[in-house]
Amino acid sequence: MPEAVPIEFHEVLLPDDEAAALQAIQPFAERFGLHPLTIEDCTRRNQRCKLETFDTYLFLVWHLYTKYSEDHLELHVCIWKDSVLVVTHKKPPEGASWREYLLRGRSADGNIKQVATAILDRLVDDAEEHMEVLQEGAAALEKDILDRFMDPAEVLYLKRLVRQFHRRMRSAQPIGGQLMDLSGQLPQVGTFAPEEHLRLRNVTDHMTRLLEAIQLLESQMSTLMDVHWGALGARTNRQMQRLTTIATLLLPVSFWSGLFGMNFETMPFKEVWFFVAGMVALGLTWIIVIAYMFRRGVFLRERPGQRRPLFPG
Repeated sequence: MPEAVPIEFHEVLLPDDEAAALQAIQPFAERFGLHPLTIEDCTRRNQRCKLETFDTYLFLVWHLYTKYSEDHLELHVCIWKDSVLVVTHKKPPEGASWREYLLRGRSADGNIKQVATAILDRLVDDAEEHMEVLQEGAAALEKDILDRFMDPAEVLYLKRLVRQFHRRMRSAQPIGGQLMDLSGQLPQVGTFAPEEHLRLRNVTDHMTRLLEAIQLLESQMSTLMDVHWGALGARTNRQMQRLTTIATLLLPVSFWSGLFGMNFETMPFKEVWFFVAGMVALGLTWIIVIAYMFRRGVFLRERPGQRRPLFPG
């Protein structure tokens, strides 16, 4: 068994200004022999997730999503046989250093392939945690959308987050498989042992499951908009039904009051018998209208039917 080699871990926090970032990364570029394309990707950012092989190192670009923020962090990792260089523009979401955050307390004194696998495993775990936050948000929207008036901007906001997350993670899906396919052809890190192959396969499986969950969530968000407009239409129908009921109840009163208010010889209620007849006509008309509305189920509150459970017990 080969003797463990201490792995050097270097971190560079670049400023947002491109010229200042280029100046900050230059000493590391000269020390480690970074390719100009790597330097350009690190300083300009806005790259897709990818894994590139250079003469002496691997270059990993990853969009880091965590449960702490809706925004992603573009992370650049250069991997040699005995060292790792992390280039980014922000501090880690938790922990004192990127080494502590990415390795989760694992020792870096050992096999660089184990370190690379541990880093990829942590990045995928963070993406899954971010996915769980999005799923909880979608579940909360589904629960509230039928019970209260909801601004469509809430649904559109979550839909935008899911779409962006899907677009960026889709480019990251092949990375684990690329490492497995290139095993034995990587002089930069050496051949992956069977144990590392198993761990990489596990990471790839998690990534595949994550992409499937994102696709389902994206479809769910599209459905939520349809449910929102349907629920809004149902609430409008119920309100219109209440208004129509009130107008219908007041219709007989309006009719008879308008009729009796006309300037005839025996009106308004010059004779006692006419007054009694008018009140009787008004009452009978109201009773007939209310009875008809009861028969049509206007005053009955609809309740959802009880269905037999699909999985009793």
